[in-house]
Amino acid sequence: MDPYEKHERSAFDAIKWFPPLCARVVMGVVFIISGWNKIHALGRFTQVLTNFGVPSPQIFSPIVAYCELIGGALLLVGLLTRVAVVPLMAIMVVALATAKAAQITSLVALFGMSELGYLVLLAYLFAFGAGALSLDALFSTRLRRPKRRPPAWEREPLRHPPIPPEPTYG
Repeated sequence: MDPYEKHERSAFDAIKWFPPLCARVVMGVVFIISGWNKIHALGRFTQVLTNFGVPSPQIFSPIVAYCELIGGALLLVGLLTRVAVVPLMAIMVVALATAKAAQITSLVALFGMSELGYLVLLAYLFAFGAGALSLDALFSTRLRRPKRRPPAWEREPLRHPPIPPEPTYG
């Protein structure tokens, strides 16, 4: 490996924590705000779901609102990230298939949808995790850390096997 490649690799390793942090913070804030607004206008959100033909909107509207609020908070702090993104990805797929379906007239129109961008960022977090600057990373290193060896005065004395008797020749 030439020295330039080693330098590039170490520079990229030094900022490896940044992209997942950005994705988590942006998605966390977006979903916290969205969930909060839906919770505080639940009747209106239920009516929107009814208009788009979502079955049982009275059941799904609070579920979606709280999934967005709680999932966004979990993303923001990086706790249970891979679990939190699954319902959020499902919400984005349903939003694209129902609320945004009429606006998707071409591939260019689809790529212009913010919901698709959110879906891609959520898929990134699902695939690569929350990153080094997260509660997921903190807890996983704590769980993987080997147990501390107690000091000598707390350990049991070593039990040596008995020394065999000297052989007698004679």
